[in-house]
Amino acid sequence: MKVTHNQSGLTLRINICKGHDGKFVAECLDIPGCMSQGIDEQEALKNVSDAIKACLGVMLEDFIQKNRKPVEETCEGKRQQFRVVSPELELVGA
Repeated sequence: MKVTHNQSGLTLRINICKGHDGKFVAECLDIPGCMSQGIDEQEALKNVSDAIKACLGVMLEDFIQKNRKPVEETCEGKRQQFRVVSPELELVGA
């Protein structure tokens, strides 16, 4: 099964199969370790969609932390910082 995110054109591959316990397991093949489950295929797909958002949020934060570089002052003035936190990042405690 392929799931396409229409706004960005991103296509993520999702594998859904029935587990030994009768629940459906959904795994995003493009994000290692990103999986979820549900009582039926539709719930598993919704749950893995939430897991994808959380995983991407964590990956983005990791990328920014690893690639942050010092910047040169372009003008004199007050320097401020602010933190942007998406709901997905709050869910995973970031």
